[in-house]
Amino acid sequence: MQQNYSVNQFKNFSELLSIVSQVKKLPPTIINQMRQEIEEADLDWQNSSYSEYISGDFLSISLLSHDGDSANTIIRDCTPKPTAALNQLPETKRFLEQCGLDLMWVRLNLLKSDAFFVEHKDYSELDDKPRLRLHIPIKTNPESYIVLSGYRIHLHENAIWKLNPADAVHGAINNGSYRIHLLLDCYINDNLKALLTSESLNKHSLKELQSPSGKEYEKIMEGALKVYQQGFKKEAEALLLKTFYNFKQPEGTSLDLVMCMYQRLGLHKEADIWRKRKERFLYQESLKNVLTELNQYKNTKLKALQKLN
Repeated sequence: MQQNYSVNQFKNFSELLSIVSQVKKLPPTIINQMRQEIEEADLDWQNSSYSEYISGDFLSISLLSHDGDSANTIIRDCTPKPTAALNQLPETKRFLEQCGLDLMWVRLNLLKSDAFFVEHKDYSELDDKPRLRLHIPIKTNPESYIVLSGYRIHLHENAIWKLNPADAVHGAINNGSYRIHLLLDCYINDNLKALLTSESLNKHSLKELQSPSGKEYEKIMEGALKVYQQGFKKEAEALLLKTFYNFKQPEGTSLDLVMCMYQRLGLHKEADIWRKRKERFLYQESLKNVLTELNQYKNTKLKALQKLN
């Protein structure tokens, strides 16, 4: 029999539960229907609009967005409009229409194998309104999990999970086959409050991380420097950024390690880029920055394609 921790039962879990929890179980038939139509639909998946935040392959598509464009995956405060992608998914559309939530934005996110997010917080670029994010795993695996507050947490299927992404540094990683989540960014209303009254966290979904030693950090840094010197910049950065998923460490440590690597290499401009990213990722992002980085990413991709042609 599975054992759940709830706020009322275990006060020491109240802080963790305020950030992440299971708020409702869903019948497997609902998830199976949504998974089948999502996998069979000819969806126009987009490369991530938040490319700076990602290492590896991450695709997304909006089902509700501010302008009804499924390719627009940069969230913002709005009264959303349905996209063409949503009309391809009748079971998912029915679920959203019947959920009773005040939806701000809805996306499907596909995290491919070996992809992960750089540690970060969300919503700092948005208006100061009470909101939460709900995750509905459509397809997942045991090697896909989020990390926050020194815990790995696997968000299993057949449930709605709450995440408060503004109040804790967090990230998601997928070490297995591809993972698809339905993400609902919601303004808080009475129906959402009602869901939260029965939130819980299963102990089998948790794994507490251990603190590393100085020797472990130095070994990882030496490996990253060697990989960089072999000409693999992104891979070297990833080795350091993944410490967030492997160790219990103060927030921002993985970003500090990347800065440290570039300082050791004498590449102070690169170190400064990561210093600014740390400020944005953990403390204050802006919509302008996200849009600027997206345009730069698209231009880089376009130039690469032009060279191939």
